[in-house]
Amino acid sequence: GYDRALPKVYSVKAGIKDGLARLQVKMALSPIYLQPVLRLEAVWLIDGQGRLDLSVKAEKSEGMDWDLPRFGLRALLKKPIHWASYYGCGPEESYADKHQASRMGRFETSAKENYEPYLKPQETGSHWHTLEALVEDDQGCGLKASSEKPFSFGLLEYTREELTKKAHAFELEEAAGTEVWFDYKMNGIGSNSCGPRLIKAYRFDEKRFSWHLRIDMI
Repeated sequence: GYDRALPKVYSVKAGIKDGLARLQVKMALSPIYLQPVLRLEAVWLIDGQGRLDLSVKAEKSEGMDWDLPRFGLRALLKKPIHWASYYGCGPEESYADKHQASRMGRFETSAKENYEPYLKPQETGSHWHTLEALVEDDQGCGLKASSEKPFSFGLLEYTREELTKKAHAFELEEAAGTEVWFDYKMNGIGSNSCGPRLIKAYRFDEKRFSWHLRIDMI
């Protein structure tokens, strides 16, 4: 039921302190009629200069012993925003268990270029071990994301749902905006469907974790 998980909010607190707007949310990610996958506490701090700080504490529900596919922040940005530069593993796509052809550096890409045309549309375009990512339009307006811990970053013309439901590349329809994601962590690409189970180093099997992401408007 991961693909059907929806946010369930338990409480929201909002206020202003020291010139910062603070929004605290206690919630869960839960498929309908099934137990929650994760219980979360998220705190957003927003200042008047266009900076957003997100701090998340997450805990797996009791009995959830299998690996998580991924966890992060996803957004659909207006179409003019389609360029990106990042400092991370590139220039091609890279994942925890699929990055030997990549190197650390600063690279540029676009939502169109970042797509990998596999025989069947599927997960594609992430850049593992990213430290900073800028997403912008032709005039240089957009946002910059950074974190103390390396994260996975990417952008595409298609949504995850579109890549999942279509069987052939020619069937893909572009989204109304540019899909951008910043993942705290993603499970490795390998799976029991195409080989042995992932070794522990590539599994996203943390029972508890915390994450901080900073977003600056540019």
